[in-house]
Amino acid sequence: MTAKNNDSQEPARVLIADPVRENRVSLVEALSCSGFSCVEAADSPSAWSQFAADKPDLILAALRLPGLSALDLLGRVRDVSTIPFIVQVPTGEFAAAVMAIRSGASDVIPLPCDAQELPSRIHAAIASNPNRLPLGSRSRMFVGRSTSAVHIREQLTALAGLRIPVLFSGERGSGRDHAATCLAQLDGVPTKDLLKFSPSSNACRSRNDVSKTVYLDNIELHSRSDQAYWNDRIRESEWSAESGPRRVFASTGSDLEMLVRRDEVDAKLAATLRRFVIHLPSLRERTEDVISLAESLGREISLRIGRTRATFTDSALHLLEQQPWLGNVSQLAMVIEKLVAFSPDGLITRRVVSSILAESPASVMALRRSARHHQREELLAMLDATGGNLAEAARRMNMSRGAVIYRAQKFGLLAKRVRAGV
Repeated sequence: MTAKNNDSQEPARVLIADPVRENRVSLVEALSCSGFSCVEAADSPSAWSQFAADKPDLILAALRLPGLSALDLLGRVRDVSTIPFIVQVPTGEFAAAVMAIRSGASDVIPLPCDAQELPSRIHAAIASNPNRLPLGSRSRMFVGRSTSAVHIREQLTALAGLRIPVLFSGERGSGRDHAATCLAQLDGVPTKDLLKFSPSSNACRSRNDVSKTVYLDNIELHSRSDQAYWNDRIRESEWSAESGPRRVFASTGSDLEMLVRRDEVDAKLAATLRRFVIHLPSLRERTEDVISLAESLGREISLRIGRTRATFTDSALHLLEQQPWLGNVSQLAMVIEKLVAFSPDGLITRRVVSSILAESPASVMALRRSARHHQREELLAMLDATGGNLAEAARRMNMSRGAVIYRAQKFGLLAKRVRAGV
């Protein structure tokens, strides 16, 4: 019987990582006879490259691999994927078997293994993966090993396949768009079919969104009439698959509850969206993810621009990890793109990183955006606390009344419900 991927008519693919050629030949022969398609790797770097490029349905790795051990490779894979990972452990090494399971292995099998039992174990592991996507999908899950990144992946997995709306909150550049794309892909929606509407879109209501997945970027900046319209469409999407969108996602960089109190956001829409929120922390709050993100972005950008696959020296990664990244993941992505482009041999060194960081204006721009965002949020909070009294807000902020009025005008807040005070 041929082993099929449940979402495709092509055979399920197994990546076999083993330093011993005779072992790989034996495993390929046994699995090919059961209908699996196999790719091989003799060490961890090759296995990682095959995993990133070929998107196999399962990895079968010997415990001892040149470069990184199977457990280290497993940890790296788990940063970005839930792909089933089976570790072959020499008979009698119980501690290693226990460690493999604790590290996230789907199964542990003895080495040497029973060739007749192996296909059924692989079938079971592939079938148990709740996040497997159609073969050939270029999906990339939310990257990182921090507690926040793990929690976000868990939330995305839990909310996949439902009809309920999801609100992605977080600073500009924190990965809200990417998280929405990840959830759409988990729903089985290709990236190209995700309908994104920005606040400046004038024709959003005329586009056919029936049975489509819609993403409303920066929902607080959409007009009040559009906000009311989308609240109705979200309700329709939850109750009727025939007349409403398949699903609606939205993003915000502000506190919707505060904006409702200031009468800046439609209260009904805010209540609808606040039911299911995934918060994206700033990159400053999850610095342990910088290295994983840099490597993942390096592979993705290399493929996109036609460069040899990018690799980083340890000192280059350490320098990237030390940066403040005020512009979040967006700023990191801009820097990585330059690093890949200016590294013709694909090797990114600390010297190149230092040069690009020194020349890049991104940090200055990010600092300005961060300061502007902080000023706006600070003023909103103070106006909320003072009932919109500008004079009282100025007193509490130790600023002149004119300075507060100027700042309120700059952020467009005087058109809202504020009082001049005396």
